[in-house]
Amino acid sequence: KLFDDAGSVSVYFVSESIGYAVGSLGSTETAIKTTDGGSTRSSLTLDNASDKRDFYGVYFTDADHGFIVGKWGTVVKTTDGGIKWTRHTTTGGNHLLDVTFVNSTTGFVVGNNSNIFKTTDHGVTWVEKNSGSAGIGEVYFLDENNGFVAGLGNNLMKTTDGGENWASLVSDRF
Repeated sequence: KLFDDAGSVSVYFVSESIGYAVGSLGSTETAIKTTDGGSTRSSLTLDNASDKRDFYGVYFTDADHGFIVGKWGTVVKTTDGGIKWTRHTTTGGNHLLDVTFVNSTTGFVVGNNSNIFKTTDHGVTWVEKNSGSAGIGEVYFLDENNGFVAGLGNNLMKTTDGGENWASLVSDRF
C-alpha cells in the first residue's frame, strides 16, 4: 500500500522501482512517487493552484513524461519525471477518472459525464470525442486503433479507428 492514511485511487510504475500513486486525503491533493519499489515514498508538489482537487488516474509514457487526471476536468502533466508539473483543464468540468496513451503523443482521458478526450500532441491540447453513453470510468487500448471504455450501467464501448468513433458492446439486457 503506497498511501499510509488513504487508499490510492490509481498506481502506475514506469519501472520495477519507479512508481506513482494518486488519490485524495480530505481536501488535500495526494500524489506520491517511489524510487525503490514502494518501500519509501515522497509527496509530489504538483503546482501552486489555490483549488486543490481529487486525483483519480495516473499514466506515464516514459520515465519523464506523465499525466495525472482528476476532479473538475483537471489534467496535470510532467516532462521531467515528476519534478515540475503543469496544470491544464479540459472543457466540460467533469471528473476525469482514467488516462492512457497509445504512443508518446496520442492519449485519452475519460470522465464521469461520458466524456472522452483525445490528444495527439502529448497533452498540449485535448479534443472531446462523443461517446454517446453514460459515465465512463476506465479506458484501455490494445494498439493505436483498437480500444475500449467502460463505465456505469453495463457500459462497454469499443473503437477501431483510434477513438474517433465508439460503438456499444453491451446490450440493455445485462
